[in-house]
Amino acid sequence: MKKRINTIQDSDEIRQALLFRKKELDLTLADIVMDARVRGMKIIIGSLSRYFNDSEENNLTEASIRWLACRYGVKIDVSVDLENPFDDKKAIEELKIKFPNGKRN
Repeated sequence: MKKRINTIQDSDEIRQALLFRKKELDLTLADIVMDARVRGMKIIIGSLSRYFNDSEENNLTEASIRWLACRYGVKIDVSVDLENPFDDKKAIEELKIKFPNGKRN
């Protein structure tokens, strides 16, 4: 089963950058929630608190995090490299050399 990775929600760098901007702008969680509400983005203060405290129960959405980053000037650059440096055929050949009978020598 494949594990789904959410790069933006799980990024400690993004979280730290947003925390830095929060402190730099001297904003409270209530300030951020009100700012979002005025601009049409619904963010719940509890979700924001759990996000900033890196809680296991964080449920701030990716859309909310992207909105916050855009609003507070945190540039997010996501890149995906599909190149597979692992050579399956070469790995099988090396395993056959190390384990010719399917067992360790």
